[in-house]
Amino acid sequence: MNEIRIFNNLLSQCSAVDYVLGENYYTFEVFDTWVNEFMRLWQEYSKNKPEPTVAITDFLDRATVNEFKRFKEAFERHDISCIVCDIREFEYDGKNLLHNGKRIDAIYRRAVTSDIMSNFEEVQPFIEAVKDNNVCIVGSFKTQIMHNKISFLVLHKEETKAFMTEEEWEFIQLHVPVTKELTDLAAKTEDIYGNKDSWIIKPFDLYASKGVYAGVDYTSEEWSSIIRKSIETGDYLMQEFYTPYRTNNIDFTEEHPEVRSYCNMTGAFCYNEKVYAIYSRLSKDNIIIPQQNEKVVATLISSDCLEDRVQGLC
Repeated sequence: MNEIRIFNNLLSQCSAVDYVLGENYYTFEVFDTWVNEFMRLWQEYSKNKPEPTVAITDFLDRATVNEFKRFKEAFERHDISCIVCDIREFEYDGKNLLHNGKRIDAIYRRAVTSDIMSNFEEVQPFIEAVKDNNVCIVGSFKTQIMHNKISFLVLHKEETKAFMTEEEWEFIQLHVPVTKELTDLAAKTEDIYGNKDSWIIKPFDLYASKGVYAGVDYTSEEWSSIIRKSIETGDYLMQEFYTPYRTNNIDFTEEHPEVRSYCNMTGAFCYNEKVYAIYSRLSKDNIIIPQQNEKVVATLISSDCLEDRVQGLC
């Protein structure tokens, strides 16, 4: 969220934007809008109790702390007490979740579930307070159901089809790539060894593109080796690969900038079931990997739908 704030602000100062759009565009605000939705959820949880003390929490040694600080500032602009802390630092007295002796009423959970489970014993005060419903948690563990890529596999099962309408099932067939558990039998049945460019393999439940491999990026020998090693781990899926939508762009950080083809991944920031912002990422490669090949770009929305004039604008 902080990245799009910075890039949108920078691009809005660009003379090319003035030339193409003038003042006929808008960007996104993602911090104060988050606080507003957070507080709606707090009121629903607390039944109109006084404003809470909020903790933004994660494993801070692997977190985007600067972004957390922007959220902290947003809470404080709304006169809401807020701290940023490591999820391992909480204490629990059976009734109150505490940090340095201060009661925490509401949590903005940024720690992903897989990290929590990998450090389960270290986060027991947090876990127990959540289980006892003695702290409001925004970022429910229920989101793990859709975070896990097994959801793609489940959507294609006959058991799922049984309770869907024809329209719903048709939608899945059109828009959700065929996904199967990666086993020796499935790999041979679908011949993903021989059709490497048509498949991508992914672990069940990692993030930031960790352990994701697209056959199109490897030689046949490399691909076969990757498949065998992934089958041995026992927690991989195989999925139909679709080439990401590509557009031309220029990377001015290169010594000799030139127009190149980039694949696109567009995401939506949804707060409390409302879309508040668009997030645009690019890569010259077929998989976008944070901290490796990812290029984040600003997203400007034309007020007058100037599609012909803004085509190709980055």
